[in-house]
Amino acid sequence: MILEKLEHIYLGALRITILIAATVALLASIGGLVSVFPTILEWSGLAQDSEPSGGTLGQFIEEQKITETSPEAQSEPESSATNTFPDIEQAAAKIKKYLGNRSEMSASYWASSLQSQAVAMDDQGLDYAKDVLRLSEQLQKSKGKPLSEAMVVRLFSWHLERFQADLEARAIAKAEANAAFWIRLGASGAAFLAFVLIVFVFLFVKIERSLRTVSSRQLSEREGMLNDA
Repeated sequence: MILEKLEHIYLGALRITILIAATVALLASIGGLVSVFPTILEWSGLAQDSEPSGGTLGQFIEEQKITETSPEAQSEPESSATNTFPDIEQAAAKIKKYLGNRSEMSASYWASSLQSQAVAMDDQGLDYAKDVLRLSEQLQKSKGKPLSEAMVVRLFSWHLERFQADLEARAIAKAEANAAFWIRLGASGAAFLAFVLIVFVFLFVKIERSLRTVSSRQLSEREGMLNDA
């Protein structure tokens, strides 16, 4: 009797432990799947990431105030790039219109110079052209003392550096996100496997206990029949 009571207590505690472990494993599996869901959406194209950016005119002006740097005049380089980005053409026209008589460089120079930089970026050239157009629009709408041509040249050089840095940072972040995705997915799969194994253990214990109860009942019935005989 004492052994049966101890066994009953042990099995009860084991059942509670198994249920808790199974619940934790299931929640961990679900949590892992939820954590990788944004990455899956991004890979499927349903969730769009923000476009890369080289910064704004306000950020450039603010940095100039902080660093107190002065622009240096640059000579006009030659470029044979083919104009394939309409945004670059529009940006060049806006830059030339902003500079007006203060400019010694033609609109075609700005177009060819910016175009060559966009072409050099391959797949990111279109994003660069769009960001250059946004920057030229900010420049055209700006108020206050106009920037000199040398400062505008410096502005777009600064923008190019910032844009390339943003691309590099995004590439690193994407690589880290992909690595984290597979780690979380593996952890989620392991948690689900643990849940399945725990459920099997629970069912095995329950079946074994049921069979033992049936065997004990049959044995008691047989003993009763023998005693009656």
